[in-house]
Amino acid sequence: MPVAPTYPGVYIEEVPSGVRTITGVSTSVTAFIGFTTRGPVNRGERVLSYGDFERKFGGLDAASPVSYSVKQFFQNGGSEAVVVRVAHDSFKASVNLLTAASAGIHVLTVEAASEGTWGNQLRVDVDYATTNPADLFNLSVVELVDNAGTMVVGRSESFLNLSMNAFDPAYAVSRINGASELIRVTRPNIASFTTGSSTSGTLAEADFDALDATHRQLAVSVNNGPAVPVTLFAANPSQFFDSANDDLNERIDKLATAVAGQVNAALGAGTITAARVGSTLHV
Repeated sequence: MPVAPTYPGVYIEEVPSGVRTITGVSTSVTAFIGFTTRGPVNRGERVLSYGDFERKFGGLDAASPVSYSVKQFFQNGGSEAVVVRVAHDSFKASVNLLTAASAGIHVLTVEAASEGTWGNQLRVDVDYATTNPADLFNLSVVELVDNAGTMVVGRSESFLNLSMNAFDPAYAVSRINGASELIRVTRPNIASFTTGSSTSGTLAEADFDALDATHRQLAVSVNNGPAVPVTLFAANPSQFFDSANDDLNERIDKLATAVAGQVNAALGAGTITAARVGSTLHV
């Protein structure tokens, strides 16, 4: 017979059928939608305790009725909630990090992990007390909180021996974004960076005369990535250089063509250019 609904919930009435019965659903998960001081915006976030809500959404706030509702939900035996934070016309606090040079170049953007004025209380510090100060750096971030009218350090995070090399396991972007609860970092478009370059020493005829079956390779590394072997010829220098007719400039030109062709074939078209500049090879 039909079920008489007596309270809000999901009711199931089974009727004879050749299909499987309807599976019941949980009615103990409650959704909360409203303003919170922090947290992901406009998407549901699973919360399993009030402590979980504090970590993700900032806890109680006088301007946030939903924060009190969540607290009371868990105080009265609730075990699982879905919280949706709404924040109209909100922005993430951010700052650009520049190189130490006088004409500082923008190398990283640091922004709060979520929208809201809470991000204005974040403080970021960079230092070079690392195992390799020329290539590595440390980044720390603290969140200041109001304690009876005095700003004190709440949460803090430190990331040590970071690299700006995307091939390095300690690459700053992936290390920080994969672990931080306070910030996210991004790099500006690589087009905004000055092109890197490398120039050989002065080349002479003798350098090319010394090439033979066991001296026919060099290696090129781009951005500290894996070395790409450049093989000039299979076994005999005459397969590459016309020793009788090529002058020094022609030999360097052929060397430049080989370096650019093989590196770009390995790492992607347009990765490098190579050309003769005087009696040097400029990459």
